[in-house]
Amino acid sequence: ETGTWGKIKAGTAAHPIHSAKNLTEHLTMQTPNDPKRAQIENRRLLKWLTMIEDWEYFCTNHPQNIKSQIYLGVPDCIRGTVWQMMADSIVLRETNRGVYQELLRRPSTSLDAMILRDIPRTFPKHICFREQHGTGQRSLFNVLKAYSEYHQVVGYCQGMGFVCALLLISIDEESTFWLIHRMITQYELEGVYKDGLPDLPRHFYVLERLLQIHLPALLEHFKQENVDTTMYASQWFVTLFSCNFPFKTVLRIWDIFFAEGIVVIFRIGLAVLSRAEADLMKLSLGDILLHIKMVSKSLHDDDALIRDSLTFDLTTPKIRQIAKEFTDNPALRAAAQPGDFAFTKPSWLSS
Repeated sequence: ETGTWGKIKAGTAAHPIHSAKNLTEHLTMQTPNDPKRAQIENRRLLKWLTMIEDWEYFCTNHPQNIKSQIYLGVPDCIRGTVWQMMADSIVLRETNRGVYQELLRRPSTSLDAMILRDIPRTFPKHICFREQHGTGQRSLFNVLKAYSEYHQVVGYCQGMGFVCALLLISIDEESTFWLIHRMITQYELEGVYKDGLPDLPRHFYVLERLLQIHLPALLEHFKQENVDTTMYASQWFVTLFSCNFPFKTVLRIWDIFFAEGIVVIFRIGLAVLSRAEADLMKLSLGDILLHIKMVSKSLHDDDALIRDSLTFDLTTPKIRQIAKEFTDNPALRAAAQPGDFAFTKPSWLSS
């Protein structure tokens, strides 16, 4: 169950960043012209290192301390490690030694060609992935190929490439493999990625119901202009905002995602639409979609966006309650279709 802070199991190997010998190296002032700011950041990092050293204790006895630090943002230098600890994927790697390497040795399949076709379209301007057949592209292919073999019910979905790539920026190949497995199996992404995208219609229904509750005038305007939820929200769920949102903002959203699960996608979605509501109410179909993309690109103040998202009183039980309305209604299920959507390169790589 997500939202329990992914207690790390006894005996799980510690990440080398945790050792005292490496502490000084990571207490680097990232804002040398602002000593006060650097001091604050270093104190935050020390808090995180203390929590990481005794993760199970803090998860059990001080979960609110962890939650408050997550909402302030995980320091970049330990973000990948913290994500793995919240998802409890480190123990998977430790108890499945050699599995990833064996998967890579398997013969090619029909999915390999699809993966290879999509690799150059995944963050093509990012330094890690812009070199054709470079290390980043090879690692991305390896993870996606191995996972298509390991979890054949899911296989491969185009949006998985963006999620894998973002993980690879922070952690190594094998760790990315096990972390994305946790994301798919424990964070309600399996039905987003497997053939037919069966969970997307339910997510769209929940989002529309939330709009009906929190932004009813905007929902009515969308209906008048024939703006369907699939037209703007598909990428939100499939790529977890990695398309069209600023990179730093995506990382902050993912910090919360690993702690609380898919509820954060709904909260952030409502925050984005709420911010843009006044302008969207004046626009027609094509301009509405363009404006939502434009607003998404401009979300550089991640602190403000997260504050805005918390004004919506959403919890996982509330989301599940609304989702049950959809699940229990055959007519709604029969009428709903995932809809067509195309993946575009993230806006934060366009400059």
